[in-house]
Amino acid sequence: MFSDAMLRFLSRDSILAHIDYMKELSLKYSIIEKSYPALAGKDIFKAKGSVIPRSVRGEAEELMRAILSHKIYFNSFAENLAPCPEIRKFYPSEDSFCYEVLSLARAFNGGFIYVFSGGGNSPRILHSSNIPRVFEREAPTLALDLSEHAYFADYGFERDKYLRAAVARLDIKKLFYDKDLT
Repeated sequence: MFSDAMLRFLSRDSILAHIDYMKELSLKYSIIEKSYPALAGKDIFKAKGSVIPRSVRGEAEELMRAILSHKIYFNSFAENLAPCPEIRKFYPSEDSFCYEVLSLARAFNGGFIYVFSGGGNSPRILHSSNIPRVFEREAPTLALDLSEHAYFADYGFERDKYLRAAVARLDIKKLFYDKDLT
């Protein structure tokens, strides 16, 4: 479920605890799915309001968004980083791209930083608070979890150390080659 690249900046115990958290989210979602059989097998973000009541829909969407965000996060890193000349069409270097991701990550205390491939345009780097309807139109290619559960066991209050280590391992090539991550 996670790449060995994550072991370069997080402990196995920390990663497994994070996976347990995602499983807990999945369990909560499955309870909603069992309560509303019309939802089973449907894309929650595209399902019409008649599938489940509006009162439950918000919770179901939030859970599914968190589950998908974590799946992308677990697949956003590379153990052996190779140069990515494609990013240089939009940024002077891989480092300048990573610095932009890091700068945005430092500005928020929770949520996710998402990187969208851009489809021939410059990759878009956004915080989850700026795109509440993510996954309705397009899934991000890379994700960085900013929540304490992602780093606190290994880094404690040294959040910036986690951010720098994680951003340095982002698999930028996925922005140009890997389209099926969810």
